[in-house]
Amino acid sequence: MTEDIIVGRKLFDGKDEGEILSKLEAAFSLGCTDEEACIEADISTSALYRYEEENPEFRQRKKLLKSKLITKARKSVAKGIEENPKLAWDYLKRKKPGEFGLETKGPMLKDFFSDATRND
Repeated sequence: MTEDIIVGRKLFDGKDEGEILSKLEAAFSLGCTDEEACIEADISTSALYRYEEENPEFRQRKKLLKSKLITKARKSVAKGIEENPKLAWDYLKRKKPGEFGLETKGPMLKDFFSDATRND
């Protein structure tokens, strides 16, 4: 009878895998770096990378989770634009400077700013 003998260090030093993954996912959802997430989960970065090698789907999930905060910020900006016309204007100037920026040569802004500064 042969027995499989596992040699080497246990993944995550024997800590509960579910708990570690939960902490990692929470940190990645905040946009944390790998190092910051490992600090939160109290594991080494090498343990994280070893886990990713054995579970490549987690690497993809990590990438998606790191984008989560950006998506949340976009939603917040969109909501703010609905409630605040100045924020909407600032957004347009940054997103489409050729059309809405102060250096625009188009008639809309050129006329608007010349009318606003005219002293009739």
